[in-house]
Amino acid sequence: MFKKTLGVILILLLSFTSLLVAAETLKVRVKSSKLRQSPKFYAGSVASLEFGDALEKITAQGDWIQAKSKTGTTGWIHSSAVTVPQFSLTAGRTAQEETSADEVALAGKGFNQQVEEEYRKNSDLDYTWVDRMAQMRVTESEMERFFREGKLGEFGGQR
Repeated sequence: MFKKTLGVILILLLSFTSLLVAAETLKVRVKSSKLRQSPKFYAGSVASLEFGDALEKITAQGDWIQAKSKTGTTGWIHSSAVTVPQFSLTAGRTAQEETSADEVALAGKGFNQQVEEEYRKNSDLDYTWVDRMAQMRVTESEMERFFREGKLGEFGGQR
């Protein structure tokens, strides 16, 4: 009887371990983001995330993913802010060591530091407002007010 019970316990432990190994790992693919208390853009923040941070996927709800950070904090992040790593870019080094988060975000849009410098040199455009916009921060309460007033998302809009 003891051997049978021990065998069942070992099988359960191996099954549980395989579930842990099978957990999906995600990487933050934007310059910075937040883990949120609930699956809403204006929900309170429980943790700040940076480009390249790893998350463990727990579950999904629509376009939102509940995930756990490397520090053990659990929260929600929009699927547009994360990616499933498919391969390693270089041996022994990470993309973050090779490029800055700004460069990665801009390169994804076909824009990099060299292109920006060329635009600034060869045009009469005033980049003052572009630079100011890059520094702007929107609070959760401002975002919620925007959604309410615009009847967006759960406040009356379609998705």
